[in-house]
Amino acid sequence: MPSRAEAAENRMFSPALVAVVAACIIIVAATVGAALWSNGAFLPRWVQWNTTTLKVDTNGNKEIENVILSNRHLTIIDSEGNHYVTPNDWLVSDVNIGDMVGDGTPEVVALLWAKENDGGTYRLPVAGFLPGFSQYIYVFNYADGAIQPIWHSSPLDFDAVDIGSEAARELDVMLADGTMTRWEWNDPGLILDDADNSAYVIVD
Repeated sequence: MPSRAEAAENRMFSPALVAVVAACIIIVAATVGAALWSNGAFLPRWVQWNTTTLKVDTNGNKEIENVILSNRHLTIIDSEGNHYVTPNDWLVSDVNIGDMVGDGTPEVVALLWAKENDGGTYRLPVAGFLPGFSQYIYVFNYADGAIQPIWHSSPLDFDAVDIGSEAARELDVMLADGTMTRWEWNDPGLILDDADNSAYVIVD
């Protein structure tokens, strides 16, 4: 006949209790993993998270907006105090200002990571559609506390780390290996400015 101590030890490590503890550990691990994944903890190490503040009139109303990139999120604040902040499931790595469409008004161009979606030129990334993140280029204007989408790329199949614009209808994209590429606006969409790759278009 087991002693009281042995009986207590058997109760302490009963199969039911072990199963409950194991389930709790799995739930906690899954919750922590999901939180880390949602914050982009498992994105490639070559991603460069830039920080910048740009001042620009993005809608032609002769009022200056502050375009602020910080902590992987983009905030736009206008002169009247209205503001827009990118969704939590957008992780913005770089932002630039350029006249992408050639209409004389500068647009906001963002390089960002978001949950994959099923495409569509004017669709925003859909949270939770697929578990993984993809990299996108977004072009939009801003007005009255909201963005006005113009275009976004398909999920990029090259590794972009930095974007810039020196002229209307052009976007310079630096790749993770240091290669600088130039893309031209082709209404709507961007085409690589290279005779050998002119058919390579990043659109949906």
